[in-house]
Amino acid sequence: MARGGLDVSVRIRPRLHLFLGAETGETSFSSRARPAEGGSASSPQQSTELKMNSAFHGGVAADLHRSNSGALVVQGLAGIGRSGYRFEQVGSFPDASRPGESFQGTLSTKGSGTVGFVGVRGIRSLTGPVALTVDLRAQRGEADVGGDYLDFPAISLSGFSLSVGAAMRF
Repeated sequence: MARGGLDVSVRIRPRLHLFLGAETGETSFSSRARPAEGGSASSPQQSTELKMNSAFHGGVAADLHRSNSGALVVQGLAGIGRSGYRFEQVGSFPDASRPGESFQGTLSTKGSGTVGFVGVRGIRSLTGPVALTVDLRAQRGEADVGGDYLDFPAISLSGFSLSVGAAMRF
């Protein structure tokens, strides 16, 4: 999965920061063959792609630990945002109106949902205003499914992310 993003942080009190940001990410995977119901034949094959992006997010970062020299800071993170997705499947699908038969097609849906996240960030000063950052976040949320998918449960936008980046302090 590839991810990119930008956070802007403002210190509002010693050891307490507000941040706003945006990020984007993408992942894709293929279905695996599995036995069809009631038989030994393989099920129809589909290629599945899920693209997710976080249009925006914001939250609070609190300094949990600061080394004596100030070169290393560990922060706790908590926030909320809006995450969008596009889900698409291409391939062979079982035909509900004609049991035992399938059809070729492309099914897709897109939407967005509110997500909450918590995490931890490490900031290591390198030189002057430049620092290395490492974030680990757990995100929870879901979004309604529409488009070609009728009567399906909501799609999960939950997961974990690990990111490494650079920070500039002004």
